[in-house]
Amino acid sequence: MKKIKGKLDRFEGDFAVIKYNGFEFSLPREAVTVAEEDFVVITVASEEEDKQSSKEIAENLLKEVLRGE
Repeated sequence: MKKIKGKLDRFEGDFAVIKYNGFEFSLPREAVTVAEEDFVVITVASEEEDKQSSKEIAENLLKEVLRGE
C-alpha cells in the first residue's frame, strides 16, 4: 500500500486535477472534498492488500465486541 500526497491544482468541468511529483492526473470531482490549492492524500493498494486490510478491520472489531469494549 502506498500513500500519495498531491495538491488539488484546479477543477476542469467534472474533474479535479491533482498535481503530484511533476505529474498531473484527474479524479472525478465528486470524489474530492477539498478546495483548490489544498492537499489530498490518496491511498493506492492492490486488490489483495485491500482485502487483507478489510479482513484485519473486521477481526479487530470482532475482538472488541467479544471483549465488551
